[in-house]
Amino acid sequence: MRRCIIKVEGAYYTALFPSTCAALEDAMRRFPRASAISVRTVQRLYRCMAAH
Repeated sequence: MRRCIIKVEGAYYTALFPSTCAALEDAMRRFPRASAISVRTVQRLYRCMAAH
């Protein structure tokens, strides 16, 4: 399981999913009218922050 950070139209939430694809599918089901959805794993975010 991966902890994912899901951003839906500027609002963030975190959840555990087996993959980022599963997280995206879940967000699309929860927010069918959203115009912008993005998903990242927590590990990727930490790596991006460490690189700066």
